[in-house]
Amino acid sequence: MKKILGIIQIIASLLLIGASRIWAPVCDKKLELVSGKNVNMKCFYADKLGLVLAFLIIVVSILLLMSKVEFKKFYFLNLVLACLLFLTFTNIIGVCMNPSMPCNKTALWGKIAAGVVAICSLFGLFSGKSDQLPS
Repeated sequence: MKKILGIIQIIASLLLIGASRIWAPVCDKKLELVSGKNVNMKCFYADKLGLVLAFLIIVVSILLLMSKVEFKKFYFLNLVLACLLFLTFTNIIGVCMNPSMPCNKTALWGKIAAGVVAICSLFGLFSGKSDQLPS
């Protein structure tokens, strides 16, 4: 069961990375400030943080797969990372308000990946032996 859940979490994170880089990338538009300086839009930064969180989920999932004993702390850590990933595209940074902007497609992939990782993590937390959660 541990291997299946870990592989599903890795695949969900890889799909987010693929969406962010290949089939649903954020736009490269910039905002022009009053001073005349051009800066990146907030979806650019949400995408970068989403990639970092996806890589962290992959690392934790690989550690979960390599562990000799099924430790529930890896599931808990992936659950926290999935919550942060979901909140990155909604509340922490967010994306453009215009629904036709391409960053909304990236955000949808991020939310789906976060949901899949969270469900797998919850399933891993509440199944198996009860004494595996470290104190």
